[in-house]
Amino acid sequence: MRCWAGLDAVIELALPRSCAGCGLAGVMLCGRCEAEVVAVLRTQARRTEPRPVPVGFPPTWSQSAYEGVTAALLKAYKDGDRPDLARRLAQLVRAGLAQVLSDDSRVATAAVEGRLMVVSVPASARAKRQRGRDPVADLVGVALRRQRLLVQVAPLRVRRRVQDQATLGAGARADNLRGSMTTRRTAARRVDGAVCIVVDDIVTTGATLVEACRALQEAGAQYVVATTIAATRRRHPPGS
Repeated sequence: MRCWAGLDAVIELALPRSCAGCGLAGVMLCGRCEAEVVAVLRTQARRTEPRPVPVGFPPTWSQSAYEGVTAALLKAYKDGDRPDLARRLAQLVRAGLAQVLSDDSRVATAAVEGRLMVVSVPASARAKRQRGRDPVADLVGVALRRQRLLVQVAPLRVRRRVQDQATLGAGARADNLRGSMTTRRTAARRVDGAVCIVVDDIVTTGATLVEACRALQEAGAQYVVATTIAATRRRHPPGS
C-alpha cells in the first residue's frame, strides 16, 4: 500500500492539478474548455490590425481573440508553469500558419521554392532567465514537427533591455521597442532575400511585430507577414 501511495504522489506531482481554462481539479483541460479550444481550431485565422495601425505593421493573421480559454491557456503556459499545454497551443500556431499559406500567394510560392522562414519573436535574456525557456520559440518548434515546407529559423535577437510592456500605451510601447531587435550574424545570409512569417503569441498594439518586421527587412528579407495565436479585442479586421 505504501508503494501505491508513493506512486500516486509522484503522479500527482507530474500531472497538471487543474484545468488550465477554468481550474477544475485533476485534468489538463476539462471537457467544456477542450470544446472551446476545438471550436477555435475550426475557425479560420483572420487578418487583424491594431487601432491605430502603427507604421510598418505587417499583414497579420490571428487565430483567436485574446479572451476566454485561449487567454487562460496562454497565461498558464507562459507564466503559470504549464509546459504541458504546448502541444495544444501549438495546434493554434499551426492553424494560423496554414491560413497564411492559404491566403497569401507570395508566402505559398516561397514555401514551395524553399525561401520561406518561420521566425518566432525572440524573448529577452531576462525573460528567458525568469521562465527558464523561450515559450514562443518552443511552441513554433512543436508546431513545425514533421512539416516539410515550413522551416523554423531563429535569426532575431533582443540587443538591448526594454521596459516591461504591460503598463505602457501604444505610443510608449513603440518607443520602448524601436531598435531593440537585430539579426544574428550567423543568420544574415539566410534572411537576405527570404520571405518570413513572424510568429508571436498575442498582438496588442502591434509594436513587437513592427520591430521584428523592421529588423528582418533591414537584414534583406524580401517580404514579411505575421501570425499570432490571439489578438486583443481592440483589433479590427482590415476594411471594417
